Amino acid sequence: MFKENFRILTFILSLQTILDRVHRAVNEKLAKSNIFRRLLFKLTYLIKVKRLEAGLDSPILNKLIFTRMNEMILGGRVTTMLCGGAVLSEQTQRFVQAALCVTLFQGYGLTETCAAATIADR
Repeated sequence: MFKENFRILTFILSLQTILDRVHRAVNEKLAKSNIFRRLLFKLTYLIKVKRLEAGLDSPILNKLIFTRMNEMILGGRVTTMLCGGAVLSEQTQRFVQAALCVTLFQGYGLTETCAAATIADR
């Protein structure tokens, strides 16, 4: 019974290149979809980005649209990501936070410190 109510939260370490590839692949797939899906995604994505910039969450949009993207791309359990290795572009960071419903931190530091010398705030 305990296992049914317990959800494992996953934390992933990633590189800027991987997140850029994910962002590019989703945009390419979206470009091939019909106009209704493209417009729906763009509208909901813009709303979600504006709400994130204001410090608000979007549980309805997450439930209807963006949680599915997290499931398709990351398996559905990822809640937090740490990116290191290079500077992540602002567009990719916004995309990962909004469309994949994850909290993304950027790390900076030498290899010996595992990019934990400095971690950017939300």
